Amino acid sequence: MILQKFKQKENKFGQDIAAEYFGLLNDKEKVKPENWFLFGESYESLFISEVGSTNFGYLMAHYTEFIKHNAKEVVDGKIYNAYKKLAEKCLLGNYFKNHPYSRTEFEVFKTQVDQSRFKDKSQLNVLIAVAMAGGEKDVKKAGKLIADHVGSFTQKNMSIVFNYYTLCSLSDRTFPYMKEISDVILTKSKNEYLIDFCEKYSKKLTSSTSIINE
Repeated sequence: MILQKFKQKENKFGQDIAAEYFGLLNDKEKVKPENWFLFGESYESLFISEVGSTNFGYLMAHYTEFIKHNAKEVVDGKIYNAYKKLAEKCLLGNYFKNHPYSRTEFEVFKTQVDQSRFKDKSQLNVLIAVAMAGGEKDVKKAGKLIADHVGSFTQKNMSIVFNYYTLCSLSDRTFPYMKEISDVILTKSKNEYLIDFCEKYSKKLTSSTSIINE
């Protein structure tokens, strides 16, 4: 019933009945595999389990219970991806279409991470910091954070570089820290598209530098 409503693009109705169903479940029932759709990564997650939602908050607060009943790599993948999407949306401003940036909102997200039992809290907090830099429209700060930490990101989360490059294209054509970011990607990434992208950027930068020096 719930998933069907989202498939039919009746998203508001889907949200309402998903919230009602969530409220009917006890703690033991919420973490069962058959109810993972309330928390997992899918089309409907955009409406019911993004960072800041009730469902996602529950997932972070009950992380250890979830990985006892669901595949750890699936749960971890959902969490990593949720914070990456948050950072990506904030870098491009999409996250703030319906409300202005509020530092307090992101401090709540940081507290949520710090109070969880998720092991790799540092990566999540870096992604939140990147999101905050996006909200503050501080391109250099976002670039420095990515340059300093992207080498320790999961392979999937390294793709945030694409969004940072787009931000620079729109806001700062000096592309701050893009060289440093590219250097890290070329040694750490296994994503052929990301590697090719950074190789082309590096070659373009080298060519431009040569012309300037001539």
